[in-house]
Amino acid sequence: MSVRRPEILSFFAHAAVLLHRAFLVGIYGQMDTSPQISEALKVLHMEAIVRENRE
Repeated sequence: MSVRRPEILSFFAHAAVLLHRAFLVGIYGQMDTSPQISEALKVLHMEAIVRENRE
């Protein structure tokens, strides 16, 4: 599996955005964000699989 560096950085940037949004919802909405975090991790996992299969 040979992934170019910019693609890896893009992937982690997207991960950071998704998880940061879930965090902000929890902080400002004073609610449990476990479902949002779980969904973000599922999306990131699917993206990783798609990227791996493109290689």
